[in-house]
Amino acid sequence: MLRRFFIALLSALMLLSAVTPALAAERGIDAREAIQLAKTFFPETDEFTSFYSTVENYDGRLIYSLHWQGKAGTDDRSYDYLTVRVDGNSKLIIGYNRDRGVQGGQYPALPKLTEAEVKAKAEEFLRRLAPEQFATMSLDRVQKPSIVVGKRSWHHTYGFTYVRYVNGLAFRANNAHVQVNADTGEVTSYNLNWQELDFPVPDGIIDIEEAGSIFAGHGFKLMYVRSYSWRGDSKPYLAYVLENGYQLQIDAFTGEISVGDIVWTERQTQESAPPGAGGDKAEDRFTEYELREIDLLEGLLTAEQAEAKVRELLKLPADFQMSGSSLYRDYSDESLRFWNINWFVEREEYYGSASARVNAANGAILSFNFNEKEPGMEKGDYKLTPEQAEAIAVAFLQKAAPAEYALTKLVTKHEVDPENGYPHSYGFSFDREHNGIPVQGDNLSVTVRHDGRIVGFWVNWYRAELPSAAGVISSEAMAAHFLAAHGLDLE
Repeated sequence: MLRRFFIALLSALMLLSAVTPALAAERGIDAREAIQLAKTFFPETDEFTSFYSTVENYDGRLIYSLHWQGKAGTDDRSYDYLTVRVDGNSKLIIGYNRDRGVQGGQYPALPKLTEAEVKAKAEEFLRRLAPEQFATMSLDRVQKPSIVVGKRSWHHTYGFTYVRYVNGLAFRANNAHVQVNADTGEVTSYNLNWQELDFPVPDGIIDIEEAGSIFAGHGFKLMYVRSYSWRGDSKPYLAYVLENGYQLQIDAFTGEISVGDIVWTERQTQESAPPGAGGDKAEDRFTEYELREIDLLEGLLTAEQAEAKVRELLKLPADFQMSGSSLYRDYSDESLRFWNINWFVEREEYYGSASARVNAANGAILSFNFNEKEPGMEKGDYKLTPEQAEAIAVAFLQKAAPAEYALTKLVTKHEVDPENGYPHSYGFSFDREHNGIPVQGDNLSVTVRHDGRIVGFWVNWYRAELPSAAGVISSEAMAAHFLAAHGLDLE
């Protein structure tokens, strides 16, 4: 058992220890091409009556999530859905989920298909969507359904996980998982984790005995530990645990020990499209719902354009680099899309992060948060007065949300005793009024740091038309109505 543990440990760590730095990824396919790729493999998308998409950019990757919902003749559009995830750089389908919304029914104890038949369905699916990647994989584990005596009202599903092998060694970070309905033979979910990486050749590595000696000197420490269960707290017992936390790696070339997570760098490549993903005219056709989404996306700001607006308005430091962005739909308005953008920087004795939510149609900033930590930052004699902070907040809102600010009223007041010092930051809330009537839940909030930097901003705003107050009864009439209907009690 111990020898197998070392072999697995060395196999994975040898590959991770010498991965080369990433090459800059080129911009991948656009949304139209991603939709077309998905339709090539799943033509049933033509049958759905609703469609929307989201986009994620992180670690140099471009990921499209494409969502089809509802079939003709059904009332609930979310009851029947199909989701496809496309890697825009590699032009691979990396995710798939299918739910036909079929509930109830009676099924025999045993499913219609055997494990071998279901496995064949899973592998056929993998060969069709990712033939080159699947050719390097081997089956790692099978998740089997629990068979019960008698009839059942749910489907039996098998899950198959395949792991990538390089130079005869497992690289578990790259894998594929497929779930198959054993009653119908249909694939219900699929997920591919894959990166193009440079792997070192396993020549000149330390042997297993030397690795064992290194591990014996640094591996375990004796501790009192406790486990917990629904029956109640258990008594402490003695056990050996890894000396440096939950994870330990031995470099297969140098024998050096490291703990925690190993981070490797991806080398993104522009792969050719999978077989069958070419410009077949049958797949060039889009439904009206897909064309509506494509037209909407083509009129939006890019993540870089949205980021530039945030950077200009909020004066982000130059070394704050965009670490990721995601384009999402606003579920209260199907036509509204917004960018979620993140920034991060870390250097000696300093780290900082920021996030923002931006209307992708017009660049309006809907929220912003800024954090940084450096030595001595929480200490000092702060000089910013409440009046100065309020003036900064107002000036910011007049630039960031002038139309909304004109309809608000400041409801936050700060009374500070200068003898006790001024605070690190001030928070201000401006509540909306419509024709002199407060609008519950609608407001602008701003946080101003002691040095005048805006570190927090949020817009809560109902965008649709508010009803007219013409003809409403007076407050006096409402009071009289309440008293007549309910009265008052003396207690």
